[in-house]
Amino acid sequence: DPARLATVTAAAAAAGAGGRPGSPAPAALDLDAAMPIFRAVEPGITHAEIQRRFAEMDEDGSGEIEVNEFVEFINRD
Repeated sequence: DPARLATVTAAAAAAGAGGRPGSPAPAALDLDAAMPIFRAVEPGITHAEIQRRFAEMDEDGSGEIEVNEFVEFINRD
């Protein structure tokens, strides 16, 4: 869905920029940065579900996930 992809991409850029337009997006997101993106895409999602999905994406257990992998994961459905 192109609209969903645009929402996720914009939210990821805003999260990485601390909400400041024109700031570069990060290469990776931590859980705190990913939460508002999950909520933008799925407004009713629970904190526990966000944690579960984040852990699923964080394969190496580093506490961070690559932004491009996050966008792909969110848009895979």
